[in-house]
Amino acid sequence: MYRLLEENNPNNPLLQPLLTEKVILGEMRSPGDDSKEFCYSCGVKLDPKTARWQVLRFMFERPSQRRQSAPSEGRPHICFSCSALAFASPLKVTDESVVLMLEPGDSSVNFEVKKLKMKDYLKMLTNKELHLSAGRYLILNSNEDKTNTGDLASQKLGQLQYAMVKIAKIFSAEVLADFKFSLMSQGSEQIILKSRHLIFIKGLMDSYGQQIVNAGKEINMTLGDAVRYIQQDLPYLADYTLTKVANVFNKYQLEQIREIYWQTLQNDLKARGDNMDSDKQLAPKAKLYIDIAALTGITYAFAQSLEITAKQANKGEDYVEREVSKLIEKVDDAVAFCYYATLGDETKRSVQARLYNNPESYFIYVQAKNLLNRLELKSREMEDEKGKKYLNLFADDILNIYQYFAANGYSQEKEWKDLTYQLKLSLYTRFPELVRKQKSTGEK
Repeated sequence: MYRLLEENNPNNPLLQPLLTEKVILGEMRSPGDDSKEFCYSCGVKLDPKTARWQVLRFMFERPSQRRQSAPSEGRPHICFSCSALAFASPLKVTDESVVLMLEPGDSSVNFEVKKLKMKDYLKMLTNKELHLSAGRYLILNSNEDKTNTGDLASQKLGQLQYAMVKIAKIFSAEVLADFKFSLMSQGSEQIILKSRHLIFIKGLMDSYGQQIVNAGKEINMTLGDAVRYIQQDLPYLADYTLTKVANVFNKYQLEQIREIYWQTLQNDLKARGDNMDSDKQLAPKAKLYIDIAALTGITYAFAQSLEITAKQANKGEDYVEREVSKLIEKVDDAVAFCYYATLGDETKRSVQARLYNNPESYFIYVQAKNLLNRLELKSREMEDEKGKKYLNLFADDILNIYQYFAANGYSQEKEWKDLTYQLKLSLYTRFPELVRKQKSTGEK
């Protein structure tokens, strides 16, 4: 190819234009697929006397093809244009390659700025981590994520799930929010990767200390399960799934990512022209998410109160965990929940709890406060002697709130079970030691 630039009149003919406005019409050729008369890649007619380009490893993943009309396996011929494209493009689609397309997230005033920022990120990734880029396309280096025995994470997790965790790992949350990511499959299908999913995956990975490959020994299949839940917009299931296996818990960072996920859900609804009352697929999921967040705040206060009182009984850690677990298991029934919460009051005469506005619970605090205001249960926010804000909650609040939800969106048995089941998982993520205990003792 370089000889074309060295001579004014090269011996070899110039390549046909890779892009042209002239329509290339199909031509007649002999039947069969074992012939020099057509390009095996694009199908254009070739002159069998001059056809000399045969498929190589950088052109096709498997250059040696067994054609139907051929007596044996061999390398088919392709045209000059397909050869040039294979030489020029650094993006080779194979079983081990993951090709992404990046686009600016919107066409606002900062559109050109975001394009430049995208180019800078692609250059950085190419230089730093040896990922290859071409224009707005990026090919991920999946060979670095494999076990000591050679198992590739991209094959074990699935190409789509691997692409999502890999993107979440190497890009910052700001980039995930600013740009649109798409996975280019081997069938040239463009699969759009939603920003809210990528951001939530990144938050969970960072907060729970999750890696794609665990110490080079095994692929993190649990992470893959969590990603599949997130793809279905089931964040509480994903959160709980990783809580069961994680040894690292950054509670403040988890609360931040839960709030960010809610913000991105709202933005996606606005982009679609929907609202929370819409019956379209995303709106009910958004309503369920925020309702569970509010209910988590209300019930978490009683679980914390019970935990404190159980510790004061000096009956050991197992006793405390057992009592808190009993309470969480009763979140599907308001009366039973209030009954088990009586341990939170030493006199056993009333059920009362406080939800403090702490860094690790500020999101559910705000949602619980909004829910109380919606039910006109106001004047519940107070300050203690140290100036810390808290919500003062009573057993009647639990009964009123459950009645409200039963009459507003969760009247069907399936809807109620879905609400309370995910509420249970959300509460368990607030007490990770209970989940680890269940795993070790085989209680669940």
